[in-house]
Amino acid sequence: DEEQDIYAFLPIGEGGFRFLIQADFILTSGREGINEDNDWNTWVRDEVFNTFKLVIAEFKKHPRHKFSFLEFIPKESETFNDFFEPLANEIIAYCRDANIVLSASGKWCKPSEVVTVLAIEKDLFDNALVKSATGKEYVNPLCILSNGIIETLGILQFSLEDVYSCLQEFSIIRKKDDPWFVELLIYLSENIDSVEIAERLKEIQIIPIQRRNERIQNLVSTNDKPVFLPLSNKKNYSFEKNMTVISDGFYSKISSIKNKSDKSRVLEFLGNVNVQKAS
Repeated sequence: DEEQDIYAFLPIGEGGFRFLIQADFILTSGREGINEDNDWNTWVRDEVFNTFKLVIAEFKKHPRHKFSFLEFIPKESETFNDFFEPLANEIIAYCRDANIVLSASGKWCKPSEVVTVLAIEKDLFDNALVKSATGKEYVNPLCILSNGIIETLGILQFSLEDVYSCLQEFSIIRKKDDPWFVELLIYLSENIDSVEIAERLKEIQIIPIQRRNERIQNLVSTNDKPVFLPLSNKKNYSFEKNMTVISDGFYSKISSIKNKSDKSRVLEFLGNVNVQKAS
């Protein structure tokens, strides 16, 4: 990650890049630097960009370097002298629009086509679900990406808007099991602090109610109809058959959450999306 020298067969000083540049530059009379007004030197500098593209193509084929070569890209936060700044800008512009980021599925993507993700989000929303919902993929977990490179390339982080899109993939979500929905609610209760997003979540079918098919969840949104927690005792009433109640299995998993803080937040979150206590 150290700044490397520029060479014209012998070192002539640092250029600001994290890769070596060796070229037949014409130097000033005292060999203290590159003659920046020389047309030949300008042409040589511009050809470094073409060489950089060829090197990227080779790195992408390498079994190990394909995960780390992005760290050689100049960062926006780095400074370059006036002569080499156009080269840095050209490399950055090219990389932002090139298929240079390896995705979780092994596909080479543009930086705008991938997102970084936290471990808890990756466990909840797998790459296939994210791709179906957003058209994007996760960055391959083996890729080495510093924050500076992520910012330079414009790679976004998996966001609450992406979560919202994933939860609308009803045909996929309804096949998830009760523990998954509990982990989802723990995640949402920790991360949703916006009334606007909570209101939008009321529109999505993410609340498991009593189901007829053991392999497929029966999901409803709280905007569709009133949804209730199970009655607190086993006594049968004449009206409970007309109520929409979250499933026994789902509620049992909520009740068995070991962390009291998590359990409290989940129950509070359910209340915020209009899952009501029967009274």
